[in-house]
Amino acid sequence: MHAFLLLLLIGCPPAKESAAPEPEETGQPDGDGDGYRADADCDDGAAGVHPGAAEGCDGIDNDCDGAVDGADGDAAAEVCDGIDNDCDGLTDDADSGVGGQGVWYLDGDGDGYGAEEIAACALPAGAVAVAGDCDDGDAGVNPAAAEVCGADGQATDEDCDGLTDDADDSVSGQTAWYGDGDGDGYPGGDGLPACVAPPGTADDAPDCDDTDAATRPGAAPLDSAAACMTDADGDGRGAVSPAAGVSAGSDCDDGDPADWQCTRFGYDADLGGDSGHAPGFLLGAPLSLPVPLTVTAFGLISRSAGPSVQLALYTDAGGAPDLLVLESAPAPLPVGVLEVPSLDAPLLPAGDYWIVAVYDQYASVGISYSYPDTVAYRAHNFSDPLPDSFGPATTYTGQRFNYYVTGY
Repeated sequence: MHAFLLLLLIGCPPAKESAAPEPEETGQPDGDGDGYRADADCDDGAAGVHPGAAEGCDGIDNDCDGAVDGADGDAAAEVCDGIDNDCDGLTDDADSGVGGQGVWYLDGDGDGYGAEEIAACALPAGAVAVAGDCDDGDAGVNPAAAEVCGADGQATDEDCDGLTDDADDSVSGQTAWYGDGDGDGYPGGDGLPACVAPPGTADDAPDCDDTDAATRPGAAPLDSAAACMTDADGDGRGAVSPAAGVSAGSDCDDGDPADWQCTRFGYDADLGGDSGHAPGFLLGAPLSLPVPLTVTAFGLISRSAGPSVQLALYTDAGGAPDLLVLESAPAPLPVGVLEVPSLDAPLLPAGDYWIVAVYDQYASVGISYSYPDTVAYRAHNFSDPLPDSFGPATTYTGQRFNYYVTGY
């Protein structure tokens, strides 16, 4: 029994796993070397044709599944690459099934920004890559445009940020609008920039001090119907030394309506006579200031209305006019007293000066022939600027003019 079992063990060799037959073993060679035998390869002469190969648009059943090109469910999807990937005769945007398109925006107004979104493989004509145009019919409206105030109150969101005119901090073209801070009926102060006028504002600022109701245009009608002056005491005359930016008037005590007159030097009382002063000359009369004086105005007494006069003050040198100190603007003569403000109001030291006048036409001025005063004159055209230096003068004696200065 033992011998029989041993015989059985020795006589039965162990079993082997069966391997896939080589082409030579089955009689089916792999003619194109693509790893597939002729019985599985539908074209054993083309290495690119075998089961599992990618189906291409070439009229060949590349993957050996019996379907060719587009009829093969394994055909590639159409993508943006200039190739008919799905073998339907259409490429890229011409194929409604294309994938991978870019996003573009129609630019109807040609301003470089689009609105309506479209999908395409390549940039279409009339489209751009940048969106954000809030009015694609107006080339002046896009995210790069400047926000400006709309004409006639018509607000447009030029820069497409959702804000228009004054609501947009970047807006330009605003107007300065002025309120009436002191309630005197005249706007002034600092302007508020805005596209549309805020309630109670105007676009001009005639009030030279909008913090003081006593300061406004026409506040001192006895001095000027239009100039912006301060009349704190209501006497119709403006303060002679007001705040900066306010026109000077003739009131040297603007806190007392009964006392306005300034200190006068010269001859403000009517001398009784009259003298014809011809145009084309600077005509000067001496003036002595016994004390320092801030000169605010020039004065004279006129006998004729109509001509214009310009007055000035010159220093004295050896009994004749010398250097220009200050002057007035030209002013028309009335019949009677004329007081015209000086263009500056310097504090002059005590001493000797000359009041000088020049007329644009023949004028009659108050005079007296009873005083041994000296008068000086020289040729000068009314339309020319006053000379800084009076220059050589002709003098004579025996006249006194109704010329004077006022100040404090």
